[in-house]
Amino acid sequence: MCTAPLPIHPLGRLWHVPSPRRLLLVALLTAATAAVAGCVATTDPEPAGTVPIAGTWSYTGLQSGSPLQLTGAVDVVSRSTVSFIGSADLIEGAGGAAQRRLTGPVAGRFTQGAVVEFDLTLGVLLRRHVARTVADTIAGSWFELAGTDAAIGATGSFRAVRRR
Repeated sequence: MCTAPLPIHPLGRLWHVPSPRRLLLVALLTAATAAVAGCVATTDPEPAGTVPIAGTWSYTGLQSGSPLQLTGAVDVVSRSTVSFIGSADLIEGAGGAAQRRLTGPVAGRFTQGAVVEFDLTLGVLLRRHVARTVADTIAGSWFELAGTDAAIGATGSFRAVRRR
């Protein structure tokens, strides 16, 4: 019978815990990490009337009033019943001019059935996308917000088609 509670050591001092206790702590931390990862990686069934959103989408976008085009991929990796997260890897350019690679996180939600809104964060810029899903296509508009204020910058249209 134990007369005193086991001390709880700070994580930074984990390796200073005696070996049997260290093994137990490592096992508990591993189990907790696996449980949390399982919760984050699980996907709920798609809500009725919505297009399955998880997967890789070929993205093309055009900035209004400018020859700038965006092409690349958006990967949606996880979703709940109404929201989803992922990442984007895009190339921005104008014809033969210099191109630049833009990458960033994607976070969005279904608002009404097949209507979807998502934010694509590219450095300090946030591009809000509003679109409708039909079959394996998401098409709509986007507008850009600067990270320091709420002023709308560039606007444009986009289309994303599910890759098979």
